[in-house]
Amino acid sequence: MTDVPRVFIDSNILVYATIEDYEVELHRECLAHLERFLFEGTQLFIGGQVIREYWAQATRLKIRGEQRPIPWVLGPLERYRNMMQDLKKALKCAINW
Repeated sequence: MTDVPRVFIDSNILVYATIEDYEVELHRECLAHLERFLFEGTQLFIGGQVIREYWAQATRLKIRGEQRPIPWVLGPLERYRNMMQDLKKALKCAINW
């Protein structure tokens, strides 16, 4: 059995990775880490609380005085959500294994 590296993604990482004009340097760094993890085949995990925190931060964040529309907030989240395993489901599978 091969051990696959696993990483839990925090809401701050998602915010910085997906909002390119908020904190440019942090955006580049976080995006590079996520892309590297995906390239290396690392299992990425995300929890429901992280999604709620991302939503709260991204929907109230103002860039150049403007709040982002909801579809703009959902787009990046949907991209990464599809690449990550839900932590609750993964833990349930591990316990049942």
